[in-house]
Amino acid sequence: MFGILVIVLAAFGGICPASAVGIAIQPAHLRISAEWGSMASGAILVSNTTPQPAMYQVAAAPTRELTAAPAAFRLDPGGSQLVELRYAPRSFLDSRPMLTVVARPIWGRGLPVASGIRYPVTLIATSLFVNVLARAIACLAVAVFAGIMWRRAALRSL
Repeated sequence: MFGILVIVLAAFGGICPASAVGIAIQPAHLRISAEWGSMASGAILVSNTTPQPAMYQVAAAPTRELTAAPAAFRLDPGGSQLVELRYAPRSFLDSRPMLTVVARPIWGRGLPVASGIRYPVTLIATSLFVNVLARAIACLAVAVFAGIMWRRAALRSL
């Protein structure tokens, strides 16, 4: 059985190590905050850390609220690409989707093997209504407190 495997591997490019592609992403973590019904964006820098060119794909899963542009691109050795991430919240819940960045070598010896990184992104949805309501409640509480203090001062002066 081992002999057959060696023959099959030799037929597909020899018994060379697999070609894997290096990926570097900056910053280490990204946080995007947007009001519900609007759009916000952030950016990451994807770099090719190997001496060979590669094709890169960027995808957000499992959410449709986060999109990447460009979603696919080629990087030469040592090259970098700025990828814009756009967030349009569809609910009031915060989420932490994983952004997947996959690199596939364009050419190389042996079996071409893709490598990838799961990159954490924090998405924060805010609501204008909730923010206005919170501020109104705070103003009302200050007004009630001021009214109580004014009334106490008025009663003491009598």
